[in-house]
Amino acid sequence: MDFDLRQHTHLLAICGSRAIGTHHPQSDVDVRGVAIPPARYLHGFLRRFEQADKDAAIQVFLADLTPDERTVCATTKLEGCVYHLHKFVRLAADANPNLLEVLFARDAEIRVLTPIGERLRDARQAFLSTKVRHTYTGYAVS
Repeated sequence: MDFDLRQHTHLLAICGSRAIGTHHPQSDVDVRGVAIPPARYLHGFLRRFEQADKDAAIQVFLADLTPDERTVCATTKLEGCVYHLHKFVRLAADANPNLLEVLFARDAEIRVLTPIGERLRDARQAFLSTKVRHTYTGYAVS
C-alpha cells in the first residue's frame, strides 16, 4: 500500500468490547472503518486495495484515539481493519455484523468522520434487511 491510509479514511469507529462496554483494563483497542483509495487503485490492474488490517497500517490512527485509548495501546495494542468502500458496502449489504457495528456506532465511538462517512451513516438503515436475523444468529452461535 503506497498511500496515506489516514488521509483516505472516511469513517472509523471504536468497535468490539470497548464499544459495547465489556472490556477490562487489559483489553486491546479495536477500530474498523472505510476508505476510498486513490484513483490508481480503482481499476485494480497494477495495484489492489481491499482492506488494511496489518498492525503497521492501523497504527496511523493512534492520534485519532482518546488519551485513555492511546494509553491502553501503549501496553496492549491497536488493531482493526479499514475496508475499501466497495468491500465495505458489499459486506454491510450482506448484514455483516462487524460492518453494521461501524455504521451504527454511537457518536462517542466515532474517531474519523468526513462528509462521505456521514453519508454512509445517514444511509445505515438501507443496509438492514431480514438477513440481519440470520447473520447475527450465526455470529452469536459461533
